[in-house]
Amino acid sequence: KGLYHGRESHLIQTRVLTLNEGWSVFGEIDNQYSSYIDPRSYLPHRLVSSLRQGRVNAQQQELLVSIDQAQATATFSATLGATMGDGIRMAIPSSTFDLSSLLLALRTADLTNVGRTRYNVLFDHQLLEIDIELVERRQLSIQSGTFNAVCLRLSPRGQGRYRTTLWMSDDAERTPLLIRAGTSFGEVRAELTGATLTARSKNGPVGLAAAGPTNFTPP
Repeated sequence: KGLYHGRESHLIQTRVLTLNEGWSVFGEIDNQYSSYIDPRSYLPHRLVSSLRQGRVNAQQQELLVSIDQAQATATFSATLGATMGDGIRMAIPSSTFDLSSLLLALRTADLTNVGRTRYNVLFDHQLLEIDIELVERRQLSIQSGTFNAVCLRLSPRGQGRYRTTLWMSDDAERTPLLIRAGTSFGEVRAELTGATLTARSKNGPVGLAAAGPTNFTPP
């Protein structure tokens, strides 16, 4: 959390990196995504994508998306290598998330008696409507321990094969534990293997609760 581009923000950075050389599905990639998020509404105002694919003659591109939630617009600006969408301004609904800000918002949502809720999400150059519903609560065992967990189902409208299941710890921190997401080539599974304990932010959860779930040992 800090002051970024003149605004108080949460900065969430995500890196997607292939570790197995020559993995045939994607080739070699090293992509980094930065989301600048309002700490009160959890809505993003700036997204930066730095995409790199291949080792020899690697293709690299950077894309900046400036989001004006009040004016309901998203403006795309290519800063390096990218041509798709450069200079395009897109009309968006009010309260539009990206995937990182949506995850942060879900960690703070009231899941006591939640029904199906619809969110608008900007993904790449697409505007998605994602229905989210509570599926179940139970203990979940993964590599990093056994947790009391809550399960949410995320269903993009009109794109059933991309349905995603998200497990979070069923406590004040709502730590993401397990994600299973459908793709065009099968299923991707992401599992929490370790975490660093951090102090709780006054404006929302930022890490695993100090009390922690059962059987959790940080690396």
